[in-house]
Amino acid sequence: MKRDIPGSRRVSEEDVEIGFRIRKVRQNKGISQKEVAAKIGITYQQLQKYELGRNRITATTLLKIAEALEVDAGALLQPANDSASLFKKYALHNLDQAAAGLWKKLPSERHKIVLVELMDILHDAAHSRTAPPQQRD
Repeated sequence: MKRDIPGSRRVSEEDVEIGFRIRKVRQNKGISQKEVAAKIGITYQQLQKYELGRNRITATTLLKIAEALEVDAGALLQPANDSASLFKKYALHNLDQAAAGLWKKLPSERHKIVLVELMDILHDAAHSRTAPPQQRD
């Protein structure tokens, strides 16, 4: 697993997993993003970025989120036994959601046709490789 350099502002795999656990706990408790965000003094969009792993969460914010969700902060940091498989499903689901959202924003049918053709070309290229590409000298 790739680790961030101390002081780095990049989002890590661990940040995404923490966001996943926050979302899972919040949804299990039936609490909306707006409710949690209001309790801790941020916008629901910022909470959404934390949950999707797009922004890093400070320790202070994590503690506030845990308090708003009425859970121990450690519960948001410790993966459950099944978290690896759940995390992969979550990540794929978010990709599907992102693609669907972008698809709706395409300005015309022609753009959608071009995108489908591009995806078809990428699919064919990925499956037509029988040997790794040759390196040039």
